[in-house]
Amino acid sequence: MNKTKIKWCDFTINPICELCKNDFWCCYARKIYKRFKWDTEINYNLSVFSDLRKIKKPSKIFVCSTHDVLSEWIQRHWIRRIISYCSDFPQHTFLFLTKNPARYASFEFLENCYLKISINV
Repeated sequence: MNKTKIKWCDFTINPICELCKNDFWCCYARKIYKRFKWDTEINYNLSVFSDLRKIKKPSKIFVCSTHDVLSEWIQRHWIRRIISYCSDFPQHTFLFLTKNPARYASFEFLENCYLKISINV
């Protein structure tokens, strides 16, 4: 979990980390991966949700700020599990952002999950 300067959220969590296969020229995460030489292999880690217990006031949490959680190569059961964890924190709002919005319809999101779309122009 990271406190963030992004105006529309308070914290970020990354239960999935990987150098995203979406090779968009404007992706800030790709630049970060290269700059800090982060591991580019896929890593699925739900323990990031445990850090949310430290947050006392309701907050906006950006899920997978360095990856597109709804990319086609992300396993369905991983996504379902991430959504399930959001139910443990009903006081928070979880923000999902994707370039693959058609995949939203494949899952049952909770009331505290906001679904957003990113477009590449």
